[in-house]
Amino acid sequence: MKTLPKTFSAGGYLHEQLERDGRFAIYRRSKGDRRHYEVIEIISHNGYTIAGKYVEPAEVYPSSEKWGLLGWTCDSMGRACDKINELRGKPKRKKK
Repeated sequence: MKTLPKTFSAGGYLHEQLERDGRFAIYRRSKGDRRHYEVIEIISHNGYTIAGKYVEPAEVYPSSEKWGLLGWTCDSMGRACDKINELRGKPKRKKK
């Protein structure tokens, strides 16, 4: 199965995987000096044929239609860590 790349560009943004734990990941999304973090639940498909071409099984980044269900935008790495821990069922980190 093709896995999500650690770095890719989409929509004019650079996406860099900072953390991955099983089906969850944190990506830093940046364009110039603008940056935020995306927490995603990684989804996959088992392959399919479209217009006579076979698409191999692969992991995929959640679509914009799935945002809020499988993907979340955070303004800091700390908030992204809180969100991924919430998804894993772990308590939030204590603020210092």
